[in-house]
Amino acid sequence: MQLQDEFSAKPVPVALGKPVQLCLPTLKFVGGTIYQVLNPITHPLCFAVSPTPRINPVYDENQFG
Repeated sequence: MQLQDEFSAKPVPVALGKPVQLCLPTLKFVGGTIYQVLNPITHPLCFAVSPTPRINPVYDENQFG
C-alpha cells in the first residue's frame, strides 16, 4: 500500500497492520458548553503502519515565528 503525506512529493510505501483504535462520535461537555457531534455516521479507524521515511531537514513556523 502507498500513502501520500505532506512531507513527500510522491506516495511512500507502507505496511498496513491490524486496526489499533476506533474513534466513536460523542458529545463533548466543557464547563457549561455542550459540543454536538458533527458527523454521527463517521467512525474513524486507525491502523498501525510502518514508519514513513523522513526527509531532513523539515522547517516549520507558527504564528510566533
